[in-house]
Amino acid sequence: MRCAIVHYHELALKGRNREYFEHCLIRNIRTALKDVAVRQVENLHSRIRIRLPLGLPPEVVRDRLKRVCGIANFSLGRVIPLQLSDPNLDSLTAAVIEEIAPHSFSTFRVTARRADKRLTLTSMDIERTLGAAVCNRTGKEVSLKNPDVTIYVELLSKEAFCSVEKIEGPGGMPVGVSGKVACLTSGGIDSPVAAYRMVKRGCVASFIHFSGRPLVSRASEEKVRDLVQL
Repeated sequence: MRCAIVHYHELALKGRNREYFEHCLIRNIRTALKDVAVRQVENLHSRIRIRLPLGLPPEVVRDRLKRVCGIANFSLGRVIPLQLSDPNLDSLTAAVIEEIAPHSFSTFRVTARRADKRLTLTSMDIERTLGAAVCNRTGKEVSLKNPDVTIYVELLSKEAFCSVEKIEGPGGMPVGVSGKVACLTSGGIDSPVAAYRMVKRGCVASFIHFSGRPLVSRASEEKVRDLVQL
């Protein structure tokens, strides 16, 4: 199953209000992906999972999610069933091989994270197992410092997620959590930059064009025109 895993940073520090901020972020993600048949956006522990329909181009998802404030980073990949008590990494290994197949590389590394510490295998165990399997299947070498490709693996309670890309989001707060503001835009660069910074702090911006040019009456314009003709 194809999906996207979304991570956020600042929202996790909100204490008792965290659920409200997470709900706003999920609502904004659903709005951004509503017209591309995305229906399932689920709140997991410290991450959000988006189930992607078959045939949806990944570049569409990348373009939409890169614009959603509140997202620190996200990855596109696939989910494989996982048992905590008796994890079998064969299916995960096969999924990893399929994910890296379209990419051209000479070196790689595996980065694993456990969301549920009840898993009997540690992150390092999974990294070593998957790394050895990729070496045997592809003949590529491991490089921990400067790899051509990084394989990201996240182990959830009942599923494992693998991806070969991590895309940065705008960060900040979800739009809608900090009220409404009116932004005066005059055509310069300062006003849109200030408005964008306010949007990243969760404000809903209404843009109003503003010009500081003095108004000239019709009579004054006619006098100026007469003087020019003389």
